[in-house]
Amino acid sequence: MDLRRRLARLERSVGTHTRKHDETPQLSREFPDFLGLDKRDGVAGPVWIRNEVRSVAPPAHDPSVFCGALTRPIPADLMWNDVLFLDTETTGLAGGTGTVPFLVGLAWWEEDSQLHLRQYMLPGPGSEPAMLAELESFAAGFRLLATYNGHSYDLPLLRTRGILARRRGLLAAHDSWDLLPLARRLWGRRLTDCRQGTVEQHILGLARDGEDIPGARIPQTWIDFVREGTAGPLATVLAHNAWDLEGMAGILTTAAAVCDTAGKGSALADAFCWQDRWSLARLSETRRDRELEADWIRAAIAASPLSVIRLDERFGPPPSFFADAVRMLKRTGDWDAVAALVAGGLCLEPASSWLHREAAILYEHRLPDHLRALGHARRCGEPSRVARLEQRLAASSVAPEFLRS
Repeated sequence: MDLRRRLARLERSVGTHTRKHDETPQLSREFPDFLGLDKRDGVAGPVWIRNEVRSVAPPAHDPSVFCGALTRPIPADLMWNDVLFLDTETTGLAGGTGTVPFLVGLAWWEEDSQLHLRQYMLPGPGSEPAMLAELESFAAGFRLLATYNGHSYDLPLLRTRGILARRRGLLAAHDSWDLLPLARRLWGRRLTDCRQGTVEQHILGLARDGEDIPGARIPQTWIDFVREGTAGPLATVLAHNAWDLEGMAGILTTAAAVCDTAGKGSALADAFCWQDRWSLARLSETRRDRELEADWIRAAIAASPLSVIRLDERFGPPPSFFADAVRMLKRTGDWDAVAALVAGGLCLEPASSWLHREAAILYEHRLPDHLRALGHARRCGEPSRVARLEQRLAASSVAPEFLRS
C-alpha cells in the first residue's frame, strides 16, 4: 500500500477530512468601531484596513546620499515616493511557521510630501491569506521596502507565511533596505544599543512617554482578542505600529542629512560628538574618499578624550578607535600624529601587541629610532624584527655597550 493510501485510511480512521485550500474557517470576532478599521473586499477576500496621514516630510536629499552607508545597492532613479516602509506585529519573536503576523503596517510618501499610513489587521488566523494577497498587490506599486531589522525578521517571516498561503516569493521581487545596520554605522559608536526606540529617543529626540505598549505584551493582546473578544488594548498595538512606521521615516530622514554632511567635510564637525565624527570617517573610508576620511578622523581625535586619559579608571577611547585612527592616519603620511596616537593607545593598553607592533614599524621605518623600535618589537614578540634591529644597533656607533659587545 503506497503512502497516499495509508494517509487516506488514517484520516478516515480518526474522522478527519481534508479542507479545500480556498476554504477558510469562519471568523468569530469583529473589530469594534473605535479601532477605526474598515472592512473591505480585497483581491482574495475581506481585509480590515486603517488609514492615516501624518505630517512627516521626506528627506531633503537625494537617495544617492546613502552611497556607502547601506548594505544594499541604491536603485537607479529611485524617488522617495518609491519607498514603502513595512513593520509587523506578530504572535511571537521566534519566527518560523507558527508565528502569525496579525498586523502589517505600511507607510509611504506621496506627492503632498506627507507620510501616509495603512495598517492591515487580522480578526483571526483564517483571514491571513486574504491579507497577504492584499499586501502583495499594494506593495507592487513600490520599488523598495524599508524596514528596521526586517532582513532578519519581518521579511523572512512574511515570505514563510506566503509559502504557507500558496504565495511563494511574497515581496521577494522588491529591493529592500534594513535601517538597523544603517543606524549602527552612524550612531552605534555612542549609543548603548541601536534598538529603534533608543535611536528615536537619543537621535531624533522622540519619546513615547509611557503611552506605548511593551513589545512583550503585544502577542497576548491579539490572542486575547481572538479568544475572548477583548479589543480595548488593540488600540495601543495599532498606535505602537504607527509610531514604529513614523519613527522609521524619521530615522531615514535624519540619516540622509548625516550622510550628506559626511560629504561636506568637518567644517560642520561642531554638530557631532567625537564618536559620530569617527563614524563619518568610517563612512568616508567606505566611499574611498581619502581626503574626507582624514578630515573626519582628525576631527574625531581632536574631540576625543585622548587628552584626559585616566589609567586608574581605564577612561579613554576604545581599542577599535585607535585601530581605525592609526590605519587612516598612516594613509596621510603624518607620522608624528600616528606616533602620538599610538602612544595614547599604549597608555590605555600597555600590553597591546598590535600597538607595540605599530610602534616598532613606525620607529624602524618612518621616524628612525632603532633603540625605541627594538623595545616595542620585543613587547610584540617579533623575533625576526628584534634580530634585525639588534644587528643594526650593534653596527651603530651610538649603540648601547651591551649590543656592541
